[in-house]
Amino acid sequence: MKVTQAHIRKWLEKAEAENATHVVVMSDDFSHDYYPVYCHSESEARETVSLKDGHNMQSMVEVYNLSASWEAQLRKKRCVTY
Repeated sequence: MKVTQAHIRKWLEKAEAENATHVVVMSDDFSHDYYPVYCHSESEARETVSLKDGHNMQSMVEVYNLSASWEAQLRKKRCVTY
C-alpha cells in the first residue's frame, strides 16, 4: 500500500483527537503495509523508533510533530520532526 498525504493527514487528525504529540509512521517490511503509532511525548516517539525500527521486519518511515506546521512537514520528501 502506498501512503498518500491524505492517509497521513487522517492519521495526524486522529492523533490530535487522541491528544498525541507525535505520529511515527512505520512500515511492515513483510506485508509492505504502513501504519501509524501515536505517541504522547517526544521521548515516547524516540523510544518507539528505537524499539521498533529494524526489529521484527519493521522500519520507521517518518516522524511527525503535531505542534509543528503540518503543511511544512507534509511538503518534505521524508519527514523526521521530533
